[in-house]
Amino acid sequence: MSEPTKKKRIKRALNKRFVTLVSLLLLAIISIFKIPDFIKTRSLEDLGYSEEAIYAIKAKRLDKEIIDGAMYSEYLDNEVTKDSFKADYLELYVYSEDLDDDDFLLYDRLIAKGYDEDQTINLFRELEFNELVPLLVFDKLESTSTYTSDCIRNRANNVDGNFTLDNDYLNAYEGTSEALDLGTSSVLVSKKFDLGDYIPQRLVPLTTQYASEGVELENDAYNAFIMLCDAMSAEGLSIYALNGYRSYEDQAMIYGSYSSTEEADSATTRPGFSESQTGLSVTIVDSANESLANFINTAEYQFIKDNGYRYGFIIRYPEGKRSITGYEGTPYQIRYVGIENAKAVHDSGLTWEEYYLLYLYEAEVSE
Repeated sequence: MSEPTKKKRIKRALNKRFVTLVSLLLLAIISIFKIPDFIKTRSLEDLGYSEEAIYAIKAKRLDKEIIDGAMYSEYLDNEVTKDSFKADYLELYVYSEDLDDDDFLLYDRLIAKGYDEDQTINLFRELEFNELVPLLVFDKLESTSTYTSDCIRNRANNVDGNFTLDNDYLNAYEGTSEALDLGTSSVLVSKKFDLGDYIPQRLVPLTTQYASEGVELENDAYNAFIMLCDAMSAEGLSIYALNGYRSYEDQAMIYGSYSSTEEADSATTRPGFSESQTGLSVTIVDSANESLANFINTAEYQFIKDNGYRYGFIIRYPEGKRSITGYEGTPYQIRYVGIENAKAVHDSGLTWEEYYLLYLYEAEVSE
């Protein structure tokens, strides 16, 4: 009877050891998964994140990047829990207090321009939206530190729509490209975008009721200008066009009439780079004063500034934007861009080149 008892005891001992080994193995497995998760949670708590944010961060698998980069901001803590959060722009949330789709688009445009991620993040950290958008107009800067300092130094002066810098970043007529959207009302021509010998195909002469003798406009601009003049007339205001379309050859003649390139560049536009060649640009005066210099002080100017967009017109070269456009303010030069574009430019406060390169230009991402 003694032998069977011994065997049972040995079997029970083996069972206990097996259970112990399995338990230890399970504990090890649990530790492998739970302890790192606990460490991540504590690390995120130490950075300052709320319980809700930590849950969202781990669910979006952003914990390693955030912990490794010691990233925290109150704004990120709040935004990461929202469905609208864009994980691809994680660092922007760290250095911003408020982001919208325009900021994300601008970030992408700067990357496409050739700025790397670190440069772009630093630009967003240091500069405001209206200081960042001009970078789309300028040639890519090898170093952004001078530009950043320039913007910050001039902030006190750059109020009420002004944007003046101490240095020249436009590099007019250097590294130029073909005009964008040539042949449409959205065409972008500037000191960086060249029309070549382009001729509009639908030029229409304005009558002397609306213009000086011989002024022509592209058909859509022609119709819109008449509507603008008639609307102003109904308000007791009156303008007429001094100039409209000007050919490449005529612009070349004007440009060549100056004694030097420097003098010509300061007084007029090089042939191929003139808004007048599009047939969409109009130089206007009020009928009472007939003065370009005084036009900015007239009720006609105020009407166009406030309502010109309703007819598809913008003031092409606003006051205080020479650093961006390369031109002093010309309140008497208006440009037809279509009603939708004109309203968007009016509402944004941007120049035409800024608006186009931010919202309309389909850029290829630089390698």
